[in-house]
Amino acid sequence: MKVKPVQLDGEYSGIIAVYDSILICRDDRYPDFLYYLFNVDSGKEIGPFSKKGNGPEEFSTGTPVFQFHRNDGDLRTLIG
Repeated sequence: MKVKPVQLDGEYSGIIAVYDSILICRDDRYPDFLYYLFNVDSGKEIGPFSKKGNGPEEFSTGTPVFQFHRNDGDLRTLIG
């Protein structure tokens, strides 16, 4: 195995999952979102997703990412 140190911009913590160049962090300590995505090749934050809350299109809980799959060429995972 070849190890490559990765320096990421932004706040990354919690339970981490990686697939190719995508890193997903899940942490309850994030104030507004459940997940943050990063590009490990560039070190740049891609952005947050799953806004916290109890309103429409908001989430009060979310599970860590454990598996990835491809569907019609798109990378997907189940969160809940």
